[in-house]
Amino acid sequence: MFKKVLIATDSSEFSQILAREAVKKTSLWGGEVVALFVVDTRRSFLKDLYHSNYEDFEAALKEEGREIIGSLRRLARLLGVKIKGKIKKGVPGKIIVEEAAKENADLIILSAHSKATNSNKKYRGSTTKYVSRNAPCSVLVMRPPQEE
Repeated sequence: MFKKVLIATDSSEFSQILAREAVKKTSLWGGEVVALFVVDTRRSFLKDLYHSNYEDFEAALKEEGREIIGSLRRLARLLGVKIKGKIKKGVPGKIIVEEAAKENADLIILSAHSKATNSNKKYRGSTTKYVSRNAPCSVLVMRPPQEE
């Protein structure tokens, strides 16, 4: 089915759940995983969201990315799945598409959610939209369950 799956993950709970499930599915397909965590460098976007020193925030995000990728590596090892973990800096959609092309991915899996605030509506859905329109392969976008 899919021999190389790029899983784009972030710090959201749903994205991490999705990434773990994607590793499990990839094990059933007999494929390998590229787990990608992107530190978003759109400074104005981050400052509006987190109101903190960007360099400290970036360092914290990189550490969080290492923990998330480490967790996926442990799961992949248990399931016998070959995995490569990557942490990159940049605009998430662009980095995801570039890495999928570099890795010759057959499938990109990512979650659809927004961290954008009301003051930053221009970023809502921008990653999902960009990846869907520009990916060199198939894209599977999962939405979190609706809260009631």
